[in-house]
Amino acid sequence: MKKLIIGTLLIIVILSLSATSTMADPFIIVGDLHATPTKPAPLSTVTFSVTITEGTPTAVYVWYHECKPGLCYSDQNVTMTKKNETTYERQVTFTHSDATYVIAHTIVFNEGKWSTGIKDLNLTLSTQNNNGSNNNNSGNKKTPGFEIVPVLGAIAITLILIRKKRSK
Repeated sequence: MKKLIIGTLLIIVILSLSATSTMADPFIIVGDLHATPTKPAPLSTVTFSVTITEGTPTAVYVWYHECKPGLCYSDQNVTMTKKNETTYERQVTFTHSDATYVIAHTIVFNEGKWSTGIKDLNLTLSTQNNNGSNNNNSGNKKTPGFEIVPVLGAIAITLILIRKKRSK
């Protein structure tokens, strides 16, 4: 009887240990999120990429939102595509012309559990549009509107000369 109880307890302990080892948390190492180009312009297309060195996740997402001082636009959450054994990528096109920075991070789903990357990626957007010129046209040396001053002066002088001719 004693041997039967010890044998049963031993089988229960062995089964418990094997069950917990298969139910252990999945081990995934998520690397830093990167963006190319590193200083994109508003409304440009950016490629986000992340390296996952341990484990094979079910799904990898990049979560981002475009911001300007005092306001962040609605979040975007898009699925990343597996490029090779360890790298996931996704191209996105920004949609807000007045955005000055973007905050992004990685979200990983594996074996029924969600986890996020360790740190956020903060992208400062450049003030250059895709043609290389500044959005505020500061490359143009002339200030718009000042060419009207000489035109108004010429009109004023003409009116004065016309009045003098009529008064004679």
